[in-house]
Amino acid sequence: MADYVKYGDVIRLTNGYGGNWKGGYLCVGGPARVDGGQDYVGTVSSLSGNETATQWIIVSPLNQKPKGQNVVSCDQILLQSVKDNSYLALFNNNANNGQNLDVATSGGLGGTGSVAWHIFIRSNPQNDPKLITEDQLFLLNSFNNGAGFLDTRGEGQSGFLYNVSASLLVDREGSGSGAWMITRG
Repeated sequence: MADYVKYGDVIRLTNGYGGNWKGGYLCVGGPARVDGGQDYVGTVSSLSGNETATQWIIVSPLNQKPKGQNVVSCDQILLQSVKDNSYLALFNNNANNGQNLDVATSGGLGGTGSVAWHIFIRSNPQNDPKLITEDQLFLLNSFNNGAGFLDTRGEGQSGFLYNVSASLLVDREGSGSGAWMITRG
């Protein structure tokens, strides 16, 4: 039986960079380096010491979909950190170097960042549009008439394996940097 992911579920996101899903777990860290941000965001290679910081609750914007309802490809979602209840957010659409857009967490829904992400399932063996644990997916945030896909980049700072930003490309490096997989635990 498929392990469907529902609104209100606690999940982890593993990045596909470099193949074999070794890009690390999406994690919150110290203070954000972007105006209006709360937490710096990156990936970590181990859950040890990061158990809560790597957990995210899938929330429906404006409670459009109730807790317990299946998450479906193309849904708009919020990712709320279990650690401090902040939300994963895109903070601008003006890439400093042409491809990296600032990502951090926002302390609330009304801040300067855009907290809504569209989830796109890449594929799954069941050919099912409902999100299933271990599905491969992409996350797109549209902000101020711009957009960016959640992506890893460069060597991590502040104890992270990789930095996390948003990219104008679905899979910026073509090596899984923009691909994510839902895990539990």
